[in-house]
Amino acid sequence: MTKKLEKALEKERTARKSAEADLKSVKKQVDKLDGKVRKLEGQVERMKAAEAKRKEKETKRKERKAKRKKVTRKVASKTAKVAGKQAAKVARKKAVTAGKTAAKRAAKAAGQASKAAKQAQLVAKGVKVGATAAIEEFEKGRSDAKKGASKKSASKKSAKKRPAAKKKPAATKKKTATKKTATKKAAAKKKPPTKKAAGASKKPPKKKPAAKKKASTKK
Repeated sequence: MTKKLEKALEKERTARKSAEADLKSVKKQVDKLDGKVRKLEGQVERMKAAEAKRKEKETKRKERKAKRKKVTRKVASKTAKVAGKQAAKVARKKAVTAGKTAAKRAAKAAGQASKAAKQAQLVAKGVKVGATAAIEEFEKGRSDAKKGASKKSASKKSAKKRPAAKKKPAATKKKTATKKTATKKAAAKKKPPTKKAAGASKKPPKKKPAAKKKASTKK
């Protein structure tokens, strides 16, 4: 019983060690994912800055174009505003979509990492509970074994004190000879052995009956 419990305890320990190793690997993965998220955020920021720069360049280019065409200030400003709005709209759209996708990916990765971490924690908790249960079982088995041993020793002592029970002799059957057998034996003793004449025991051979002829059925 104790060997079984020790084996179970060893198994629980190995499981716990593997769970701890899994937890460490999960933590590493979480750290990696955090790094990726930071990288993506940096990319988004850079994209936003680039978009703003491009927008600025676009407005400047349009302004130069308007000047070249000798358009009035009013028209030039109007066209610049429209172009700026359009560029801003496009830039905003692009930035929003890029940000959303990056955020979604980051959230998904973080969710997966947290799930894995939770699972690893649950496994570790289960291992801990199993180990404590095995230890309790082992202690209980040991106490039961001690109690059994003490009971055995007490019963042996009481058996030594008691006087041994006397054994009864086994009943034996008496062989009684019948009258007939006794008389037969006496007669056999008195009679001398008789010699048989030579050839007396031999019997004449039996003759086989002649086979009957079947009547022919042919006419």
